[in-house]
Amino acid sequence: MKVKGDVVKEILEELKSLPFVEEVYITSPREGADVGLLIKGRGKASERIHDINTAVNSVATSSDNPEEWVFVSWEWEEVEGR
Repeated sequence: MKVKGDVVKEILEELKSLPFVEEVYITSPREGADVGLLIKGRGKASERIHDINTAVNSVATSSDNPEEWVFVSWEWEEVEGR
């Protein structure tokens, strides 16, 4: 059984591995979420939403036990390409 802190750490690592993500910050979660994230990266959110949701959900809901799932709210901030 993983603790939520370990799952959040894995989510951050998964997001940072995406080639278009520059930085990820933990923020206040929206209502109903366990953790909030601010993701800064290249491109528009509409272009990245599928990849971000796939990365988050592959870790956040990987347990067979729904009580161990981590619910994430996230915001996207577009940054200039580097």
